[in-house]
Amino acid sequence: MLLELKRIQVPPRQRVVLQNVTWQELETILEELGEHRAARIAYERGMLEIMTPLPEHEFGKEIVGDLVKALLAEIGEAPHPTRRAVWDESEDKSFAS
Repeated sequence: MLLELKRIQVPPRQRVVLQNVTWQELETILEELGEHRAARIAYERGMLEIMTPLPEHEFGKEIVGDLVKALLAEIGEAPHPTRRAVWDESEDKSFAS
């Protein structure tokens, strides 16, 4: 990759859009950013959007997640967490996390 992603800072509630990003580049970017990142990533047909939500949105996400876990525990179901959805190159090239 020409530019290291860790050098790019996206302030909360802002976004960066990159055009003509290949599927291979997307996979490299996701690997570099890791699973535990603040940024949200969306990819569709070569366009990559990196967005940073406001901290209060993240707080709300955690509360909702904890509520769902509590409800599942109450009804005796095990949670099945999924962090991201990625389809391979042969499928529609869309991705959001």
